[in-house]
Order: sequence, then C-alpha cells, then structure tokens
Amino acid sequence: MEHVDLAAIVELLLIELHRLNYPKNTITRYRCNINRFLRFMENNSYTTVTPEICDRFLASLAMLTSRQRPRSRRDMRAFRRCAYLLLEYQQYGNIPRRCKFIVKTKSLQNEAMVGILEAFTINLQQLGRSEVTMKAYYGHAFSFLSHAETIHGCITPGQITPQVVGTYCQLLQMRTKKSIKDICVLRVFLKFLKEARSTDHDLSLAVPTYRIARRNRIPTVLSYDQMTALLGAIDRETAMGKRDYAVFLLAARLGLRTTDIMNLRLDNLLWREKLIRFNQSKTGKQVTLPLPLDVGNALIDYITQARPDYGNPYVFLVQFAPYEKITYASTFFWLYKKYAVKAGIIRKEGEHFGLHVLRHTMASHMLARNTALPVISELLGHSSTDSTKAYLKTDVEALRICALPMPEVVKHD
Repeated sequence: MEHVDLAAIVELLLIELHRLNYPKNTITRYRCNINRFLRFMENNSYTTVTPEICDRFLASLAMLTSRQRPRSRRDMRAFRRCAYLLLEYQQYGNIPRRCKFIVKTKSLQNEAMVGILEAFTINLQQLGRSEVTMKAYYGHAFSFLSHAETIHGCITPGQITPQVVGTYCQLLQMRTKKSIKDICVLRVFLKFLKEARSTDHDLSLAVPTYRIARRNRIPTVLSYDQMTALLGAIDRETAMGKRDYAVFLLAARLGLRTTDIMNLRLDNLLWREKLIRFNQSKTGKQVTLPLPLDVGNALIDYITQARPDYGNPYVFLVQFAPYEKITYASTFFWLYKKYAVKAGIIRKEGEHFGLHVLRHTMASHMLARNTALPVISELLGHSSTDSTKAYLKTDVEALRICALPMPEVVKHD
C-alpha cells in the first residue's frame, strides 16, 4: 500500500480550516480528535486513510472498558466528522461545502453554473413545489455544482461527467445517514440538466440506486401521563413560558408542523369563527382547523400578556430585541429537549426527539379513540391516507386484536 505523509496532510487540512474562517476553538477540537485518530492508525500500522479504517476507528471508540462511561452521540459524531474529513482531504485536497442552509449563488465561480441553478429554482416554482422543498433542493444542487467546480474544475454543466457524479455520491455516503435522500434529490437535478439540454447525456443514470424499506420505523409517541408532565414542565408565569406553552399546544392539539408554527400569522387566527386557517409550508395546501378552547386561551394569554408588540405580523417572536419571527426549526427542538428533561422523559435509542413527537402523539391518541383515518389525515394535512397509516403501528390494543393464534406445537416421540 502506498505510504502517505499523514502528518503533512493534517497540517494542510488545519491551514485550510483556518482559511475558511472556522472558529479557533473548532480547529483545536478537530486537531485533538484527528490526533487520536492518527494514534489509532499508528498502533495498528495503518499508513493511509480508507473508509474501512474510519469505521474500525469508530468501532474501537464504542468498545468500553469497565471504568469507562458510554460516549455520547455528540462525541461519536465529532470523531466521525474528523475521521471522514481527513479522508476527504487526503483524496481530494479540498474541504467540500456542507449546505445546511441556502447559500447565495455568488459563491459559485462561473456564470453558467449560477444560471442553471436559477433555472432549476424557476422550474421548481412552475412545478408547484413548496418553499421548504425548493430551499432544500436548491441547497443540494448548489452543493453538487460547487463540488464540480472546486474538485473537478467544471466551468459549465456540459463538462460534468459520470465520474464527477460518482465521486460526489461517494462523498455523500461518507457523511450522513440521510445520504440516500440527498442522492434522490441529486437525481432530480441531473434529470433537469438533461431536460434543459445543459448536458448531452442523462447523468441521473450514473447515480446509484438503493432499496429503501418505507415506514419501517414506529412513530415515537408520548403517553397521556408523559404529555401531561411535559406541558406541566413549562413555566407559564414567564413571557417565554407563555409563548412555549402556546407552541406546544398547537403541536399537541392540532398537530401543526414546526414550519407552520413558525410561519403562523396573526391574520391566520379567525377568532370569531374559532378557526385557524393557513397554507401548509410542506404541501402549499390551505388548511382550516378548529381552534380548541385551551389552545385559544393559551394564544390569547401569550399575545396579550407576553408577545412583544412591534408590528410584526407573525404570531411567535423571539423574546429579545430585535423581536423578529423565529426562523430556525432547531429552536423548537431545543425547547422540546429542555422541557422533556424537566418532565423526566428519557429518549430511547432510535426514537425521534423534537416537537414533531407531539404531532405523532396527537395522531396516535386519536387513533386509539377509534377516530377514522380520513379524519386524522385531514387534520394532519396529509395528501393521502397512506401517510397516516404509519400510525396504525402505534395502536397496540388494536394490533392485539389482529394477532393470529400460535399453532400448538406437538412433540413427537
């Protein structure tokens, strides 16, 4: 196997992180984690980084001695990030951009790339895609074009080859468990390039295919006692508590998605009719829901007693100047985690964790009360009852009725 000067590669990697304006503390953490990875390689006589060696390193970290405590998910993600970052830099001499948020097109260097990205956005609008979907697709398309530019030197979409697509898919598989979803979005973008005649061949054929087991996970739901404890953990005497209580009730009683709660406007609240009417961010479909008494009272308490009055049309605002709408869904994740810990709700391995759990819980509890699937589907804003059928797996009592008797086992001499 060819020997690689890993120490020199690490120093170049750290210099590149500094050039990209990574915080000093982050670079220090990366250096410590990478040095641990290098010690692992030295102890096992490895001379070059490969995906298999990265996985062995992570497996070694998961092995505990009697005096060690289990490593947190956060620590394991940090070690994984550093190991695969070193692998990517060793192979390509570049740190690929990671588009968690939409990135301005001026970051692309060539006008042809910028133009095709804008055309892709217009195409998504014409297809009636929601703003959330468009933002996600834009980010994935930008990440791919940036890879084609910086790693392979492509100036126009016509210079993109199956080899470019292949290396990018390999990088996606290294990064996250959501890489299959990213690859599906890439396939959509590459088909658009062919339809727009920006490429001579259909490059989507170069994207690997995967068999995905749909809905193989049971939705995470809370019991009635857990739900009561969670809502009771919110201090409704404070301004922030009044806001959080109203947010949690909207998710728990009406099943609103996080993005719909963030985008809820004052004029969506029809007080006289006791209704809430809004366009769903995910589907673009207009939804009209009844406004329960407890939800209405929580909203009135927040709006009249705690909400900053600065002419902002959105219902839920941050509690500090400049008092703008909540713009990051992660805000609600951390709020849920905060109150779940206070309520003594422990997250189990493989379970969802966040405000969306309250949406699952509402659907599951309605199903337990023998509510018809079409009614639940309408309240959740699902376009089809097929999406709602996933909650059938949470109704344990109904599943017991469907269980088949075990045949008697007869022992033969």
